[in-house]
Amino acid sequence: MSVIGPSCALLSENAPGCACATNETVGGRMAGAATALAAAACKACCILPFTLPAALLAIAGGSIAVLDHALGWVAKLAIAVVVCSWL
Repeated sequence: MSVIGPSCALLSENAPGCACATNETVGGRMAGAATALAAAACKACCILPFTLPAALLAIAGGSIAVLDHALGWVAKLAIAVVVCSWL
């Protein structure tokens, strides 16, 4: 006895064969599509908490690097503004 279901029989007078899709195969495809969609949603919900902090840290690190690179000319600009304001 098969647990999966009846197997596909060869084409004969009484059996249509494997070429015709039955309601069982269409329902199986729908169940497979629903399972794949649920798996994709679960993957997104499970992966996102691990990747989001890494992405935020990368953005923060990039912002700090830009500010560090700009420190020289911003400091000179600030000194020039203070000197001009005292004059």
